[in-house]
Amino acid sequence: MEKENDIPKSVVVVLLVVTIVITMISTIIVYSAVTFSKTQSTQTLPPPPQESEMSGKIALVVLEAPSDAGNIK
Repeated sequence: MEKENDIPKSVVVVLLVVTIVITMISTIIVYSAVTFSKTQSTQTLPPPPQESEMSGKIALVVLEAPSDAGNIK
């Protein structure tokens, strides 16, 4: 029984180490991609603030619509 317990422990340790390494690498890749996209968006794309303003107006319209419907009722 001890040998059966020793082998899974080593396998679990190896899997944990591999998982941690993969997580670190993917985190670095995502962080660099987000940083790269932020630098590109600040350099070449002024429209996103306009889009966010429009989405804010749409959200305000959606929020005002139920209150208008309540006043009509």
